[in-house]
Amino acid sequence: MESSESKQALILGTGHEYQRHQDKVEASEKARTKFKYRIREIVSERQIELLAEEAGDDKAVWAALNEQQKSDFESFGRLFEGSDVVDEPVQTIAKAVAAECHVLYIDIRSPRSNEMKVSERDVAMCEKILGSLGSKSRVLVIVGGEHQTGVAKLLSEAGFKIDGETFPDSSKHCDD
Repeated sequence: MESSESKQALILGTGHEYQRHQDKVEASEKARTKFKYRIREIVSERQIELLAEEAGDDKAVWAALNEQQKSDFESFGRLFEGSDVVDEPVQTIAKAVAAECHVLYIDIRSPRSNEMKVSERDVAMCEKILGSLGSKSRVLVIVGGEHQTGVAKLLSEAGFKIDGETFPDSSKHCDD
């Protein structure tokens, strides 16, 4: 018999370029605005209690973006207008929304993620979610698209009812 407070998770798979305002590319900024509103909508509709995101340290991500930009410039020159990385580290959109909505936020990206296989990162992220859950039962998990299936499977095995969605196309599907 399932309790009325069963654990539920929506796994939102996305491209990491949508997770923070990291450049001034107009099309990306429009998508990020939509991403912000979609997160707010999910938090409100589903009464999310924990927002878990594969994000990484803001300063480390910013430094990596700058290195990538330098490498791209050396290889190709300026690719398109507005592609410059912002001048300072920025928090993720989801982290800002969690603060606005008074929802617990955790970054589930492993500090060793660059050394791990995708499946190992999936396990590490799920362990962090389960370790942070406490009495909370409604979770929004935001991960890169390559992690969506693995994280959904692992959380389902841990007793969660799983729904899935992707951004930017926001196709909704139920995996459970």
